[in-house]
Amino acid sequence: MTSKKITLAIAAVIITVVISVPGDVLGITRVNDRNASSTKPVEKTISAKNNAALCNLLSSGITKIDQRVETREVKLREKVKNREDLLSQRREKQNDKLDKFRDQADANREKHFTKLEERAATDAQKAAVAKFIAAVEAAVKARREAIDEANEAFQQGIDSAITARKAAVDAARTAFTAAVKAAYEKAKADCAAGVEGTTIREALKASLSAASEKLKADLKAIEKANTQGEEL
Repeated sequence: MTSKKITLAIAAVIITVVISVPGDVLGITRVNDRNASSTKPVEKTISAKNNAALCNLLSSGITKIDQRVETREVKLREKVKNREDLLSQRREKQNDKLDKFRDQADANREKHFTKLEERAATDAQKAAVAKFIAAVEAAVKARREAIDEANEAFQQGIDSAITARKAAVDAARTAFTAAVKAAYEKAKADCAAGVEGTTIREALKASLSAASEKLKADLKAIEKANTQGEEL
């Protein structure tokens, strides 16, 4: 799974988890609002019942959010862990491939050196061959060290980018969850204060919508920064 897919999955999962809860609240407030409009004497009684039912739903709604978010986050963490494991496996395969290539190159080079040494008849020729072998070995060693350093720097850069991106996504998700819970707490407080169900419903809906839009914007910014980093 690519980093972009994981980012989109986080947004979709968290938003879906939260949006599914207000539906119960909206349903009861709308039905009772219609009933409340029938007669004036009955309106206060229905309004009180409406607020009581709404308060109960809001209380259970927060619990549901905690449970659903935790369940979904476990699945997301598993996906991220699988992605990290896949990256680690790819690195191991690349390192094994490089090691095998180098072993084969060493064997071929050793055969070539042996042939040169066999052809050297005089001391001068033998000295020249020995000097040539030493120069080649030094060049190979320097080249491999440069490649290893470049590979290590590249992998460290990737690890740092992954860590930073993960922290940014976690921060966005935490902020979103906090905003949602704050919206529900505000709705609960309004409910206890006797604010009308319609007013509570609309305020809660607006707060959840704002939180969702902010999460989308935050994740989009993270993905944009991640894309720019990959291009560099």
